[in-house]
Amino acid sequence: MNINKDCGSMHPNLLCQKIWEHRADAGLAHDGDADRVLLADETGKLVDGDDIMAVAALDLLAGTRSRKRRSSPR
Repeated sequence: MNINKDCGSMHPNLLCQKIWEHRADAGLAHDGDADRVLLADETGKLVDGDDIMAVAALDLLAGTRSRKRRSSPR
């Protein structure tokens, strides 16, 4: 049995098509055991994993800076 057969992150074509059809803002697809994820933008174009990691890192860094500012004495 192949839990990834013709679906999820291994075959993102349907995801990209549905984003376009439903005018969704984005779409996510996991593989069968959820150790992989793909992101597609509002046009159905796949987003590179390195770009996802960069956005996540910048968000984490911004949150760290924000917490430091809130916790410092005034």
